[in-house]
Amino acid sequence: MTNLGLELLILTVLLIYFGVFMTQNIYEQYEKAYLRKTIFCSKSKSDPYCIAE
Repeated sequence: MTNLGLELLILTVLLIYFGVFMTQNIYEQYEKAYLRKTIFCSKSKSDPYCIAE
């Protein structure tokens, strides 16, 4: 039973680290897209496709 508990603990830690890694990647992609949109829309304020959030 000790081995099963240890395996579950290791699996849980690995899943948490995987979730943190994936969340960080998604956030970085969102941040890059937001900055790109902000820079583009600051140059052309009359563009109707630029929606400032």
